[in-house]
Amino acid sequence: NNPEFSFMDTQLERFRSLYQTRMELHQADDITECLDIAMNEDTTVFIMLNDTVTKNLTDEQRAYFKKAGLKTLSEIKDGDSYVAVIEGGKVKEEKLQAFDYVKTTYSLSYKGTLPDGKKYELTSGGSFHGKASSCLIEGEEKCLNERGIHIAVYNNKYSEFMYASYFDTHLESERDCYKLEFNELVKDEEKHGELQDNEIFMKALVRYNDVETLKATKKEKLSLQNNYV
Repeated sequence: NNPEFSFMDTQLERFRSLYQTRMELHQADDITECLDIAMNEDTTVFIMLNDTVTKNLTDEQRAYFKKAGLKTLSEIKDGDSYVAVIEGGKVKEEKLQAFDYVKTTYSLSYKGTLPDGKKYELTSGGSFHGKASSCLIEGEEKCLNERGIHIAVYNNKYSEFMYASYFDTHLESERDCYKLEFNELVKDEEKHGELQDNEIFMKALVRYNDVETLKATKKEKLSLQNNYV
C-alpha cells in the first residue's frame, strides 16, 4: 500500500498481460489451446492459412472453431486460402478463397485497422494460391512463411505485438512447441552459416535434448507401470 511503489502494480499487470501470456501461448501444443489463451477482450488475433492444412485437422478442432464463431475455418478444405480477424474476443471477419487451381492462382489479401489506429495487411495462399502467409503491421512482417495455420496476437491495451507462430496440421494435429523452437533456430543458424559456433544454439540444443530425454523417461515409467499391473 506504499504510494512510492504504486508504479509496480502497473508493471506487474503489464507483465501478466504480455510476458506471461506469451509463455502460455508458446507452450500450447494444440491450436485450440492457443486460441483459448489468445482470444480475450484486450487482443486482436489474426489467422492466416499457408499451403494445405486439413490432413491431420481433427473433428474436435473443427468443432472448436465453429463454437468460437469461426464457421468458415471449421469447414476449411484442402488448398483453401483463408484469413480471420478476432477483436476483443469476437470474430470480426472471415475471408475465404476456395481452392481452384484453374481459375485462381493468386493469394488472398485483407487490410484493416487496429483499435489504436495502426494499419495491418494479411495474406494467405493455399496450395495453388502461392503457398504464402503474411501479417504486416505498419509494414513490418510478423509472420513466418511456413505451411500451416498461422496465429498472430496483438495486445490492444498496451499497443504491442505479442506473439506469432503456426500449427502444421497437415503434418500433425498437435505440435511440439520445443521442437518447433529448435527447428526454427536451426534454420536461422544454417542460413547464416554459424550453426555449431553459436552459444544460443548450443543452449537450445541442450534444452531440446533434455525435453526429449524427459519424454522418453515418462514413456519408460509408464511402460514399467503397465508391466506391473
